[in-house]
Amino acid sequence: MNRISKVNNIKIINVISSATVITGDTKIIEPRAKILAVQREIPIFYEDEGNIYEYPLFLRPIPKPVALKIPVKTKVLNIKPLIEVDNIKILSIAASGVFQIGSTNFIDNQVRVKHFRQILYDNPSFQKN
Repeated sequence: MNRISKVNNIKIINVISSATVITGDTKIIEPRAKILAVQREIPIFYEDEGNIYEYPLFLRPIPKPVALKIPVKTKVLNIKPLIEVDNIKILSIAASGVFQIGSTNFIDNQVRVKHFRQILYDNPSFQKN
């Protein structure tokens, strides 16, 4: 038996970086995000920087989990065919995240982030350990 989802109110503040919001059923969801972030204390941009494929992180294959073929007997009894929620409040969905009301057969999320922080060492607010 299929179940129906009913939500009275949804408030989402922010959706970024390949994030997905879906109302309804889907067969496949495959969000991807490749992020190269440079944070500098002094904002300088060099024209020749920013090629994500210079970093092996973005080229390596991501290993897939191996499904174990162990037979499991299950019995599902949905007494009420309705999943009902009054309010949902989400501050942020980011970096290949998924928020869905409904069902999905297959989800394959990927996110890869390379983050550089370039901070001046003589800054009094920066303390070395």
